[in-house]
Amino acid sequence: MEVLRVEESREPCAESGWYAYDLALSRPVMRKDILSLKEHGDLTYLAQLKMPFYKLNQPYFYLQGMEGEAQLRLAVYREVEEKTLQEVTEWIQKWEE
Repeated sequence: MEVLRVEESREPCAESGWYAYDLALSRPVMRKDILSLKEHGDLTYLAQLKMPFYKLNQPYFYLQGMEGEAQLRLAVYREVEEKTLQEVTEWIQKWEE
């Protein structure tokens, strides 16, 4: 899978040192993609919901989205912003197209 676009989120959080980005993806995020995130942090996956929700937490960032959507949100602490964005992009690129 590819990250097609990274856009700065409209939600204000910079005052606290956090920045959010919306990542547009080349296909919808599927269950197997979500489950693969377990190896990268504390994963919450609410598969029983009508629109299943997931959130991956780490000390300096979190990643969240809805299963079946071709986008996700990354909120990241400013000090590790570039490194984290690159790392998350690499994880996503390993997902099958």
